[in-house]
Amino acid sequence: MDIWLLILGMLAITFITRYSLFAFPDLRFPPLIRQGLHYVPTAVLTAIVVPGMLMPDGQSWALNWNNA
Repeated sequence: MDIWLLILGMLAITFITRYSLFAFPDLRFPPLIRQGLHYVPTAVLTAIVVPGMLMPDGQSWALNWNNA
């Protein structure tokens, strides 16, 4: 039962977040938030690539010239 509550909760949060963009089309983010969102793609790509390069086996850090 707990898993279903968790799934329904995630569904509700996802729906509300996405629906709000259609419900309030004239709502604009403040400039500070827009400036911060500008860096999100770089941060996400870095978070995906860097662990794969620095931890090739997935267990320990490999800080040497061979993992480039």
